[in-house]
Amino acid sequence: MLVYDNHERIRILLALRGSVLYRVIPVGFFIAVITTAVNVYLTREEGIWWKPRIKNPWAANMLGTAISFAIVYRTSIAWSRYWEAAQQSHFMFSKWADSFTQLISFINTADRTIEKDPNWNTKPEVVDKKNKLSDLRYSLAHNFSLLSAMGAHRLTHGDMARMRRRSEKFGIKSSWLCFLHKLILHWDKLIVNRQDLRYNDYTGAFEMPRFRVFSLKQTCEEVRAKIQKQKRVNKATSTMEALRAGTSVMDSMMTALRSKSSAVDEQQPKIRYPRTSHAWRRWRAAHPM
Repeated sequence: MLVYDNHERIRILLALRGSVLYRVIPVGFFIAVITTAVNVYLTREEGIWWKPRIKNPWAANMLGTAISFAIVYRTSIAWSRYWEAAQQSHFMFSKWADSFTQLISFINTADRTIEKDPNWNTKPEVVDKKNKLSDLRYSLAHNFSLLSAMGAHRLTHGDMARMRRRSEKFGIKSSWLCFLHKLILHWDKLIVNRQDLRYNDYTGAFEMPRFRVFSLKQTCEEVRAKIQKQKRVNKATSTMEALRAGTSVMDSMMTALRSKSSAVDEQQPKIRYPRTSHAWRRWRAAHPM
């Protein structure tokens, strides 16, 4: 499979190996000669033999339709290949995460089983087993993180990225003034087979990426501290929310009691007390306590 950068249009156009241009030129030239001969024969009486006579645009319409279908089809294929690659990358990382999670779950289960024994600190073989489980946990985290880093590095520094860097170093992108001279000198480096990339490196692709060294134990302790802090914050937040919910319930109960008491007061008959002393005496006589 040939690998190249799409921006090297001159190099792609003049490529002799793997290009269909030079294979279709003879056929196209033969068809052009026949078409010119037929056109000259049909327009020989008019005196303008070089002017094409098109009475029906059916051929042009069919050509435009074919080109449109080809463009749409190739665009659809490219879009589907792009999303398939994205899905496969996501699938790869998700399977790595599932494998790591399952292994860590087994290790944590074994660790919790050991801690159920209250005297596990006094048994040397149990302490040694617990230390081995801890070392295995850290080694799994190291290996899986390294695997993820190398996979991401390969995806971002793959064959197409290497050809893009070659184009920037040897192709038209490298110089606008003397790009033809560079193009001729590095003609075989801009379109290559995929197998050639395994042995020839002109852009430093074989160099390992720069890694940063982390202490897994220190990182684990920091993560645990952050988790504990987040748990305390969540607990305080839940307590405040519970207090607010209780306060709102008390407010609703007090509102209900006030509305009930006001309804009872409205149902009882209102007693009008007289204002004058004589009327008060008459009312007291008529209504003894």
